[in-house]
Amino acid sequence: VRDADLTDIAKSIPHKTLCVVGSADLATPPELVDSLSKLIKGSHFQVIEGSGHIPCIDNSSILSGLILDFVKEEAMPLSLFEQGMKTRRLVLGDAHVDKAEANKTDFDTDFQEYITNSAWGAIWSRPHLTKRERSLLTIAILTALGLEEELAMHIRATTNTGATQQDVKEVLMHVGVYAGVPRTNGAMKIAKKVYENH
Repeated sequence: VRDADLTDIAKSIPHKTLCVVGSADLATPPELVDSLSKLIKGSHFQVIEGSGHIPCIDNSSILSGLILDFVKEEAMPLSLFEQGMKTRRLVLGDAHVDKAEANKTDFDTDFQEYITNSAWGAIWSRPHLTKRERSLLTIAILTALGLEEELAMHIRATTNTGATQQDVKEVLMHVGVYAGVPRTNGAMKIAKKVYENH
C-alpha cells in the first residue's frame, strides 16, 4: 500500500467522485489526495480540518455530511443559484453570506442574484480549478485593479479556500512585477491588516 501508484486508476474513473482527506493525514496528505482528485474528471476535493488518516473515526459527522451532500447533489443536481449559494458559503463563510443576505433590499436583490448565479454558480463552481487556485487568481486580479474592499474580503476567505499566507504573499509579489509596486504595496497593507485581525 505504501508504494502504490494510483495515477492510472484515478485517470480511468468515469464517475464523479468525492475525494476527502484529513488536514492532519500523514499517510495520504492533502496535497497527494488533491493531485489524485485532479486526475478524476468532475471530482470534488474536500479537506476535513483537524482530522487525521481516518476521518470516519475522527470526524464522522462531518464526513457523513459531506457524503450525503455529494450523493444528494448527484441524485438531484442543484440549480445554478443553489450551487452558487453553496459555493459562496464555502468560500466566504456563512457569517459573511448571512450578513449580505440580511442587508439586501429591493434595490439590489436582482444584482445579488446575478452575482450568485454568474460568479459563484457558473464560475467558482467549475471543477477545473480548486477553490485555492481560484482564490489566489481572484486576489491577484483584485490587487491589479486596486479593488480594496473586495480584496480584503477575499483575503479573509482564504481561511476557507486553503490558500496560506505564504501563497498570498507569493501572489502579491508576482502582481508587483506585472501590475506595479504601488498596487502591491496597497495590497500588502490590506493583507497585513486582515492577518493581524485573525
